Amino acid sequence: MVEKISAYLDIFSACDFEQVVLSAKCSQVRETVEVYQELAGRFDFPLHLGFTAAGVPETGLIKNSLALGMLLDKGIGDTLRVSLTADPVEEVLAGKEILYNLG
Repeated sequence: MVEKISAYLDIFSACDFEQVVLSAKCSQVRETVEVYQELAGRFDFPLHLGFTAAGVPETGLIKNSLALGMLLDKGIGDTLRVSLTADPVEEVLAGKEILYNLG
């Protein structure tokens, strides 16, 4: 995924398009953390953290909390979205709770 993003960034750069926010949403916690860590180490663009196909609140909250919490705790991420198969209000509340608990 990082190599594909790098290829797209080359295209953007060739077109003098430099205002970019990177997002690499994965569906597994470990993969999400590894991809965003590599992006943060390789590129100087803002990172939008997120998770895809996180699922219903019972499992989605755990996945989002683990992945986003680990990244944010390392100082990685500029914006975020918690994804749940639920009312979007629950997504916002979960995101606020993650941020609150990380201080």
